[in-house]
Amino acid sequence: MAKILKLIINILKLFGLPHRSPVLFYPVLNNSLRTFFDKQFNKQITPLSHSIDKKLPFKINYYTDMSVHSSGGTGTGSNQLARVLINLNIPIHNCFVQTHASIPTNLTQKASSFDGIINIFHINLRQLIYFYHLIGRKTFQNHYNIAYVYWELESLPKLWNNIFLLLDEIWTPSEFSRRAIASQSTIPVFTIPPVIESLQHDSERRRFDLPDDKFIFLFTFDFQSYFDRKNSTAVVAAFCKAFGNNSNLLLVIKCANSARYPIEKKALLRAVRQTNIRVLDTTYSHEESKRLINVCDCYTSLHRAEGFGFTIAEAMAAKKPVIVTGYSGNMDFTHDDNAYLVKYKLVPLKKNIGPYPEGFLWADPDLRHAAELMRFVYDHYDKAKEKASYGAKFIETYYNSSRVGMLIKERLNAIYQSIQP
Repeated sequence: MAKILKLIINILKLFGLPHRSPVLFYPVLNNSLRTFFDKQFNKQITPLSHSIDKKLPFKINYYTDMSVHSSGGTGTGSNQLARVLINLNIPIHNCFVQTHASIPTNLTQKASSFDGIINIFHINLRQLIYFYHLIGRKTFQNHYNIAYVYWELESLPKLWNNIFLLLDEIWTPSEFSRRAIASQSTIPVFTIPPVIESLQHDSERRRFDLPDDKFIFLFTFDFQSYFDRKNSTAVVAAFCKAFGNNSNLLLVIKCANSARYPIEKKALLRAVRQTNIRVLDTTYSHEESKRLINVCDCYTSLHRAEGFGFTIAEAMAAKKPVIVTGYSGNMDFTHDDNAYLVKYKLVPLKKNIGPYPEGFLWADPDLRHAAELMRFVYDHYDKAKEKASYGAKFIETYYNSSRVGMLIKERLNAIYQSIQP
């Protein structure tokens, strides 16, 4: 089966389609084909001996594809984890880094070439199946294997249960994800939050060709993170319900990678019928994305589910009021006293969407309530800014590099003690 996958990648190369890494062929396969490969590859995973080679140095082999979602949540989290490990003076070998303009070069310059005893795979569970079949079990064998994964629903498909045979433990960014994975996992699952850093300098709206005289609501998303889950059209609908075509306000929808998703892009553009809504369809570096957040007045996310919610946390760090669905991974840091939580009901998926199976549950945010909150923030901005200050303090306290570094160091020390001869 691995030969079949390699053949697919070679075909993609022949036609000039994305092929820089084993995971980039996903966008050109429909969901039925992806599910077919998931099932076939998952069946072929067999248990490792779990005999760790204790002669290997206590160092880390860091497997990730930083060219995928490099400016989005997954890529941002990958970069941040590498930085934390480096700041802890833990030698790491970046085994799987792709060339990309937004990857900090210092992450690769400090990497050395050795075979450490610990593997950390910063890659989602679905991609890990393919990764295993492409690189072979030798990479996993005789090592202590950790996967840092994001998962957005409160249940995990049993389809992926064999992945646990490859790992010794799982790290995940939120308690929501931890509970979901732990409900199926046969191995320990730990919450290791990401580092959230605020922008260190001010930005100007003219940098993004945005007006200075309007109150700006903002939502950002990547089409590769699944259009239905991000639910951008709900933000548009709530804004229209709250303000109509009021020219004193502007809703900015920042999106990326729409070219691969023409049907979803058309759905978004159909929803945008008013002159006070603008779509920015482009890819920014992570730093530039934070600059955009910095020039808005309020960040709004009516997601159906989040594994963590990076942009929400970054907006809070920037002292922006946030209006968000009161559900999933963001509930680790969005509370009634520091954010505006939108009511919701849980509904089943009507079809398979990406890795999310039909019948699984996610949130359906209450658009009327969202519109009321948007109106409140606009009408009572001083109160909203006061609440936002509590949000910024919370992020600063619990998601700083020192605290996250301490959690990682404690966990790695425990692993070191457990595998000592």
